[in-house]
Amino acid sequence: MQKEQQDYALFFKFIEAYSPEGFSTIKESDSLILDLEEQMALNNQFFYFADLLKLKIIFTSKKSFDIIGVHPNDFDPQTIINKTHPDELPRLLKARTKLFKISGDLLAGKKSHSLFSTNIKTQNSQGEYSNILHQLYFFYCELNKSVYLINILNNIDWYTKNKNGFQYYHGDNLSCFKYPDEDLLSKGNNFSTREFEIIKLIEKGLSTKEIAEKLFISPYTVNTHRRNIIAKTDKPKIADIISDLFEMGFL
Repeated sequence: MQKEQQDYALFFKFIEAYSPEGFSTIKESDSLILDLEEQMALNNQFFYFADLLKLKIIFTSKKSFDIIGVHPNDFDPQTIINKTHPDELPRLLKARTKLFKISGDLLAGKKSHSLFSTNIKTQNSQGEYSNILHQLYFFYCELNKSVYLINILNNIDWYTKNKNGFQYYHGDNLSCFKYPDEDLLSKGNNFSTREFEIIKLIEKGLSTKEIAEKLFISPYTVNTHRRNIIAKTDKPKIADIISDLFEMGFL
């Protein structure tokens, strides 16, 4: 196996292998688990597998101790909250709300699977905060009539190009379920620094004239930025864009 293996095919093999028994037969000594542990070690990742309806962590890989300082046997649903930087907690709680919304949609049969990813500042094994990308794959299991989650956590301290916040993806495109590269990590806020600054001032209720005065630019320039902001989305109004950014945790 090569370092930074892009393919997450082993996780689909994991689902195929253990779903017939309701994911009750996972053992650390299984060859498939050993292969996954090797991939996690090479990619500086760990993963956990959970039953969302039971709020139960079924399996956590060994690398959790190296990345966030928590032994797999001690990893539980509260662990990530306890390890999250205080400034990031509001966004984490929004992400958790999103998690249960996705779970409900899968349970209702609206989709067969769903992906969600974002990065969170998380305390590492040295007591400092690292940039950890969460890659969540959700799916429904007919046998248990439950929704399961694979969450792959990646240390992405090497990535420094998030100018306007953080990575964010929600959809069902399986090409996004891979080892994080620059293309994946760039998904999220696609506004320039100035555009995002103007969005935040609009959200605070400032008029075009007030924004121009605050930023020392002309009203014409502000309106040009407003048009560009609209053009980058499929939304008819900036108010709709602001609503989406709130949901994603950017604001």
